Amino acid sequence: MHRSIIDLVDDDDDDAAAGGAILQVVDNKTKQRVLAEEASRARLDVLTAAGLIGGWWGPAAESDNGAARNLALDVVLECLGADVASAVQRMTSSASCPAAAKGFWGVLFLGFMAATTAPAPQEGAAQLARILLSVGKPGCMIPESQVPVKGLEKDEHASQVDAQRQMTGKDWLLPGPSRYVRYHVREFLAAVVMLLRCKDLRLQGLAESEAIADLHYKVMQVLLLHEAAEDDAANLALQGMPGYEQQNAQLLAAIGLPPGHFLTGEQCRILRRAFSQGPEAVVVIQAFAGCTKTSTLQLLMHAYPNLRILYTAFNNSVVNDAKARSPPNVECRTTHSIAFSKALDLKFDPRSGSGRPGWTLGGSFMPSQLRNLMDETPYYLERIDNGLPRASFNAALVIRSILEVFCTSADDHITAAHMRTGEVFKWIQNNPPDYVLVAQQMWDCMVNNRWGRNGTGRPFQFTHNTYLKMFVMGLIANQGTLVNKNGQPYDVILIDEAQDMNPVTLQMLMS
Repeated sequence: MHRSIIDLVDDDDDDAAAGGAILQVVDNKTKQRVLAEEASRARLDVLTAAGLIGGWWGPAAESDNGAARNLALDVVLECLGADVASAVQRMTSSASCPAAAKGFWGVLFLGFMAATTAPAPQEGAAQLARILLSVGKPGCMIPESQVPVKGLEKDEHASQVDAQRQMTGKDWLLPGPSRYVRYHVREFLAAVVMLLRCKDLRLQGLAESEAIADLHYKVMQVLLLHEAAEDDAANLALQGMPGYEQQNAQLLAAIGLPPGHFLTGEQCRILRRAFSQGPEAVVVIQAFAGCTKTSTLQLLMHAYPNLRILYTAFNNSVVNDAKARSPPNVECRTTHSIAFSKALDLKFDPRSGSGRPGWTLGGSFMPSQLRNLMDETPYYLERIDNGLPRASFNAALVIRSILEVFCTSADDHITAAHMRTGEVFKWIQNNPPDYVLVAQQMWDCMVNNRWGRNGTGRPFQFTHNTYLKMFVMGLIANQGTLVNKNGQPYDVILIDEAQDMNPVTLQMLMS
């Protein structure tokens, strides 16, 4: 099985703070459980969200801790003003407020949210986020000893600290006894950012407003600046390590950068953690356009010369550019070229006689050909025997659309979910044949090349997504895995421009 899959995606959202890369500001576990909660609820209101926050970060008895709750209210009052603090007190006093929302973390979250409707200082939310991130530092108004946190999993935290010591010789990211609290603060703010993007999140029944977008921007900006400062500290520590400068120069020269440049702290963290997550791990690197994502992938290629690496992207130009800069242990292939062996099995070659007679590779299914072949499916054979009309051209257009959607999905059977909506499908309402059944029968005939009553082959123009879908279904059915040209499984798969991947492609790469 693959040791790791590195997944690079562009983040072009305008609501995130500009000026730097977002690299795991929200850790995967936090993001997954926020989105899971959002998906499981028809409506996520602010009090429920505050209860989730309090339950995740606060100890079981935190809601009973009056001192911690009062401390949170004092911070809200200091940063956001008396109106916001009064709004928080009203919300925590309501009968519908969950117990977990009344603790330290719940009150802070409610303070952030109340600042979107009650009068508050312009930079109050940013000030509150900065104060939270400074817990444990001299002069912070929040004493570290009074911040209620659940104990981190020892193994998880130990692995982080060990990795930092190995690279830097010190615990620069989470120094001193503050490490547990600062970890919780950072993840709390990350969860706030995620919850602010939940479309169903509302405060007291009011619709989402510019104030919520502004709050999201300010908290994200503070997180970005905080992370950038930690990366600068990491860079300084790394540059002082024996042998670092030589290794840095070798890696940067390998990807074409001149002497004098240094890896950023973010790149160092990716190089250190990308392949250390264990078998079958998936690491996501998310950043704005132009933030050196592709260059970072090239660094990964050269940093691990003993691993069998597959680099893949959808566009041929992207792959060709990577191929020109990749070391010998890396194979650079487009997603369709990985499955092209299936196309060779299908496409007829008159010189060798291989492939299926009459089968050609084209850009799309031909409606006229589909219409003729639909008459040779069991469904239409029975209709014709009963004196009903043969397949129409409009019906062929519907079947073509269903097959196109199915071929890009990760599903193994055609369902109504693969039917698009559009002008041509208005015709369906007055012509009710079972298109899902016909499309499935067409697919089965295509896979086996057996048509009509005698099950004989027919000429057919198939598409690139046709052979990709057949290849992936065969791979999954045989519990196979992707292998390199020498028949060896890849240790790592690097996916560039992952936002271009469709479900069937990701299914293939995750197999």
